[in-house]
Amino acid sequence: MSPILQRAASLFVFGIELASGSAWSAEPYFVETFENPVENPSLQGYEHFRFSDGLLLRQPENSGDQDRAYMSTVLTDYLTRDFIFDVVFTSGLDTITFVGLGQGDWVGREPGPSVRLRIHAPDVAGGYVEVSSSLGQATFAHLLTQGPHCARIEKRGTRMTFSIDLDFDGEFKADGSRSYPKIDELGPFLDAESSRLFFGGGSQTTQFDAVTVAAIEAPRLFRRGDVNVDGVVNIVDPVRILNYAFSGSQLDCLDAADADDDGSITITDAIGLLGYLYLGTIAPPVPFLECGLDPTNDELGCKQFQLCVASD
Repeated sequence: MSPILQRAASLFVFGIELASGSAWSAEPYFVETFENPVENPSLQGYEHFRFSDGLLLRQPENSGDQDRAYMSTVLTDYLTRDFIFDVVFTSGLDTITFVGLGQGDWVGREPGPSVRLRIHAPDVAGGYVEVSSSLGQATFAHLLTQGPHCARIEKRGTRMTFSIDLDFDGEFKADGSRSYPKIDELGPFLDAESSRLFFGGGSQTTQFDAVTVAAIEAPRLFRRGDVNVDGVVNIVDPVRILNYAFSGSQLDCLDAADADDDGSITITDAIGLLGYLYLGTIAPPVPFLECGLDPTNDELGCKQFQLCVASD
């Protein structure tokens, strides 16, 4: 396995496990790197694809832009789940790659009723990356090279976010994204019987390196500003923020250190807390002093905040 795929696989601990004496079955969360030429029971559509040196490619016969095929999850209920869906691929030329949520029909011009990324190769229409849904098309990035790229679809509650890493090195960094607050406006046709995750296209030269479907944990209660989780906000907390920002020290609850709730942890958070403590400036945003959830949708998260466990 290449270093990129090793890193991609190590990002998640989800997988399909075979217990002694039990049968393989479809699982909602998994990692597939196509290193082992054995069909993953959580995916379907293998008849249109082939394994090749740790990659998944279209079958050569009948491949073409007019004859697209898709691999999809066996489970149909991803509309009811929160997830992160990543597809690592290297684009062929003169083609479009699709990654989406919906029916993911086997063969056709478009992958059935769905909300999806349409990712044009660098030599097609300027390589534009767009979200296609009931709201129309929205372009938010452009492919300049064949890759490797990582396309991501993330669902949290009713919100869906589509993004792409244009130069994937094993750690996802969005070079462009588009977010929608209401999934029912994106795809009013979606339901628990027609919500597969899928990917595919027409070119036999597009290489699919890895597919990951990861669960999103429920948000944890915390107190903003109480960075060391000792029940009080004092000088120790901005010091911990500075240690994290400049020395790389670890924090169990990043949300607690985001004192200004801007979705990042910088020197500004430490300055804000110091101002509140010693100059009487404005208090940090909620949840402050009492346990609560982060009102802002960001990527920080909170692994644990022991003082709020009883309130969860």
